[in-house]
Amino acid sequence: MVNSELLVMMERIADEVNTRARGLVIDVQTYLAPEPLVRSFSFKKGDKDFALQLESWGPSPAVAFIMRQWRGPLLLGPFGWILRLLGVQEYVMNIKYRSPVAVQHVTEAEVEKWFTYLISGFDRAFAPFGFRQRHFLALTHGSSAEMDWRSSIPSVQGGRKSSQQRS
Repeated sequence: MVNSELLVMMERIADEVNTRARGLVIDVQTYLAPEPLVRSFSFKKGDKDFALQLESWGPSPAVAFIMRQWRGPLLLGPFGWILRLLGVQEYVMNIKYRSPVAVQHVTEAEVEKWFTYLISGFDRAFAPFGFRQRHFLALTHGSSAEMDWRSSIPSVQGGRKSSQQRS
């Protein structure tokens, strides 16, 4: 799995996004065995972290889209430790979609759609699968509902982040 074509494709696209943005837009984290998480590609937008994860739970890998929203300064204050003792987490995690993937059948176009979905902040209009049926995707091909990840890369210049707006 570590040297798979899928993983190489995902890393190449993440590198290209960061290169085009001239800064760190997608943070890539690598995990070692026996951890079931192989790679995590994360994108931060405000107080939310969006992650595209490649997991290896069994014979076939899975791809997961996870959103984490930080609760804010409530848990950072002087009494935050009380909330943590009560089991209140510092963030809320929401699994948007998780599915096994057939590594040998995944195309570069599909992986690009995964990254488009990631950079969009999990906007349903750009969901590559699951939320919309494949025949619906085919009907909307070329419409405003389709977005290329290259046109949605946030700009990171001079230490300031600014995101391009979709029309």
